[in-house]
Amino acid sequence: EAIGDWTARNGLLEKTPAGLTVRVSQKTPPPFITIQKLSIPAPVVVEIQLTAEAEGLGAIEWRTEGDMPQSKVALPFNPGKQTLSVSLPDPNGKNLIHLRIILPFAEQNITLQSVLLRGGSGTPEKRWDF
Repeated sequence: EAIGDWTARNGLLEKTPAGLTVRVSQKTPPPFITIQKLSIPAPVVVEIQLTAEAEGLGAIEWRTEGDMPQSKVALPFNPGKQTLSVSLPDPNGKNLIHLRIILPFAEQNITLQSVLLRGGSGTPEKRWDF
């Protein structure tokens, strides 16, 4: 299921007045939203504004040009509205091409208000406001 540039897996994606809502109803495999066909120079900072109903542990996974497998960093979710910020380490300085936001296993709705990708080298920010 896709809305705009974003695709959901293992969850339902819906545009609501509050933002982009992912309805998590399955516990395995983990639900996530993803965006591909990016080209953002390293280092990249990801900022996500969201509202979660329950706490849990998610993650950010990403891939850079020519690299397999994906890199991953843990991302804790707390109940309520929050801004999560993660720096994606890339010692090789390659462009970010693929990003996944993995959601906690808890049955809940998670609503994203915005996602911001800030690349290195003074490149323009890439932002999605939902």
